[in-house]
Amino acid sequence: MRRFFLSLLLVACAVVLAGSPAVYAWATEADTDSDVTAVDSAAEENVAEGAQHNPVRAGADVASPFDNLQYKVMYWQGEWVVTIRGVISEDLQLPATVEINVPAGAPVFWVGEVYAGFGAQPFGSGEIAPPYNVYPDGDYDIYTVVLNTTHAVQIEFPFPGDPTVPSTEDHAIEFSYTPLSDVGELWLATAIPADAAVPDTAVRELEGLGPNGERSFARVFYDAVGGQEYTALIEYRTGVTETERNLDPWVVPVLIGSLALVAAAVFLLFRRTEK
Repeated sequence: MRRFFLSLLLVACAVVLAGSPAVYAWATEADTDSDVTAVDSAAEENVAEGAQHNPVRAGADVASPFDNLQYKVMYWQGEWVVTIRGVISEDLQLPATVEINVPAGAPVFWVGEVYAGFGAQPFGSGEIAPPYNVYPDGDYDIYTVVLNTTHAVQIEFPFPGDPTVPSTEDHAIEFSYTPLSDVGELWLATAIPADAAVPDTAVRELEGLGPNGERSFARVFYDAVGGQEYTALIEYRTGVTETERNLDPWVVPVLIGSLALVAAAVFLLFRRTEK
């Protein structure tokens, strides 16, 4: 009789665990950006004009430091693109000068002022017309921008290559960035499909959705040091349901623990009964 009840309990545990969906953590952090600007014919003209280097640089003594710097890689209209968004303190008085570095020779197609709230304004309204103030410095082109109306700047250009890498999950994206100077928070982010989930709890979800329901995730590096390279590997699974995404990550561990306690209690009960 004891073996019968223990076997029944084990079968019930197996059924519950098999029916439990995968657990994914979706820690919500502060804002994300809205849609990246499409590379249309006007943008292509900007690339050509913006390639004119102006050897004038503000320098670290003049440029305002960034509180937050987001380097985001996403697949858009058939190609991988990068948006870098830098936010300075709201306490700094405008106009303020900032500097952002991109890979040398990167065909930048959009530079402009944006709201620090990420997505509060339509793209294009804060665009800065080329030619840009670009200073070549070894492996980087340093863009100097004067902020007159907002406390954030954004720069966009094609990603040099393909960031996808082999993974034990369905998909993985890996990329690196070296900030020009120290920054309070460096976010290395990417956008993934609407039906995807990131199983790594250390990767944080950003608020907001892309035009096709894409979700954005980032690895956050606090007190990032200028001149040091930071790398993010973000793995994700596709075909995930809304229920799986919203499931509390503690549900299954608590369920397993509860079943273990019940099994132990039943075992002790039968031992006492036999005695």
